[in-house]
Amino acid sequence: MNRRSMRTLIVCLLGAALFAHEGMTADACSSEATLQNLNQQTQLLFKGQSASAKAAAQPINEIDDQVFAKWKELDIPTNGICDDATFLRRASLILTGRIPDPNLTRSFLTSTNPNKRDDLIDSLMKSEAFETHWAFWFQEMFQVSGRILRGGRDIYDAYFKQVVQEDKPMDQMAYEILTTLGQSDLVPQPNFYVRANDTVRVVQDFYDNAAIHAAQKFLGLQIECISCHDGAYHLENINLFLADKKREDLWAMAAYFSELQRRPATRSDNLILSLLIAKQRGGSQGYLAESDTGDRPAREGGLITPRYLLDDSKPATGAPFLETFAEKIIGDRQFARNFANRFWAHCFGMGMVEPIDAMDPLRIDANLSLPEGWDYQSSDLALLEFMTDLFIQSNYQFKPFLRKIVSSATFQMDSQFNAEWDPAWTPYYARYMAKRLSAESVYDSLVVGTGVATQLANTGSTRDAAITRVFYAHELLDTDQPRGGDQTVTSFLDTFGRGNRYDIPRSPEGSIAQALLMMNSGVVNSRLLAPISRISGYLQQRQSAETIVDNLYLDLLVRMPTAEEKATLLEAVSSFSTTQDQAAAAVWLLVNKLEFLFVY
Repeated sequence: MNRRSMRTLIVCLLGAALFAHEGMTADACSSEATLQNLNQQTQLLFKGQSASAKAAAQPINEIDDQVFAKWKELDIPTNGICDDATFLRRASLILTGRIPDPNLTRSFLTSTNPNKRDDLIDSLMKSEAFETHWAFWFQEMFQVSGRILRGGRDIYDAYFKQVVQEDKPMDQMAYEILTTLGQSDLVPQPNFYVRANDTVRVVQDFYDNAAIHAAQKFLGLQIECISCHDGAYHLENINLFLADKKREDLWAMAAYFSELQRRPATRSDNLILSLLIAKQRGGSQGYLAESDTGDRPAREGGLITPRYLLDDSKPATGAPFLETFAEKIIGDRQFARNFANRFWAHCFGMGMVEPIDAMDPLRIDANLSLPEGWDYQSSDLALLEFMTDLFIQSNYQFKPFLRKIVSSATFQMDSQFNAEWDPAWTPYYARYMAKRLSAESVYDSLVVGTGVATQLANTGSTRDAAITRVFYAHELLDTDQPRGGDQTVTSFLDTFGRGNRYDIPRSPEGSIAQALLMMNSGVVNSRLLAPISRISGYLQQRQSAETIVDNLYLDLLVRMPTAEEKATLLEAVSSFSTTQDQAAAAVWLLVNKLEFLFVY
């Protein structure tokens, strides 16, 4: 098979759409940029296509009652529900991080069961792929990285797998993470504090980091700014709540952690492999804000006692600081609001509040009036509060909450719109906006679609740990995996923006480099003529080129081709002399279609 011919084919077939990766950018610090990016991606994905007329959707559950009411209030036309193929692909990618197994695709699309969408959701949520994907989701959220955690990484990874398997309530998980102490390579939860400890030199920075991490992960608040300076003259145009806060308010939040001490537990030569996180003997009187070294400006505040940032409450006399803080966190409505928003954002590509970890408590409360020039952070505060209530009613468990979301008509909206689209409608979920797949989802979907699974080396966090073999990128223990001499997969995942959970954030941006990898990387090309693959099975069955094209569309794009698409693809591969090469060229062309890289 001639690679140059294939390049020519793909340019002719897809034209500029392939290289549109470069033009799609996202600013993680700007909700406006997120909305603009989603609109740009969706517009590009369906460029030149006209939406087929569909009946207006009807509400399915109580989420839709909220969303549809907002559409009526704003006179937004009601879109139609997506077709079965689109729903199957969308639900599979959102719930499992990969496209569906081709056998599932065929059985689902031919089923006449009126409840098959609900049955599909149940099946996906019971799958091993679901457990793997959502354990990965929590590992990303809590930045599980061997770069800092070292010997504790693997058991912290395993802890989040347990969280998913048990559907552990988020309030229980948070309480465990905040209050369970011990040696970080023997007990998983203290790795939260190892991650906060990072490479700090003074204990006050450790306490500050613990407060910052807890507020960000559990409350969706970004309070790091006031760890170095007061909010005044810095945050007036950014965050109303923090604008009048002082460094002392951060120190008071950090004082809840002043009971803690950390010291090296295990070493390898001069490298610290684990920490012992424990309470100090005799307890603590508070946070001593006196230091002129460390990662932050000098502190001159004396002894600071614990005080909760959101309501200024203090621990009862004699009450343990850490347990009091954990109780405050999980009892705070902002805790439930934060997780409701995070899970919603995963399903829709945008949170009800954006950015998801930089909420402003004064701009998400409809009972509070805003100063001139300010807007609420959410376009639908009623929906935000309804979903917060729904999460609480779900016993803080994410599985029933997710099931309710993906069962809704709102989640099942078509990505194409029945009427002329107004980008101002984007934050109201009137259509499902296309979003780019993660690096891991691109790789894992290649594995599923081609039927070619190669072993990836998973290296443990200790020298004596056995190397395990996995087949999916979501199963990798860390973002520096797989390791070994051949860096093809590692380079592929890095180029698709997986970040490192430390100082390189995950990126949703596309690039020319990604397009070139889809054309030239061994991750793709090694699968084209693999001896055991979906292609080889079709060839052994002596299927015609026409039948193979139908099957490859189902395998890779989870839908049948239109008559025009089928004719175009058959013509494009007709220059190859053998059915095998024609099939390989067809696979290559299909995975390089823009839609392969998006959930829509």
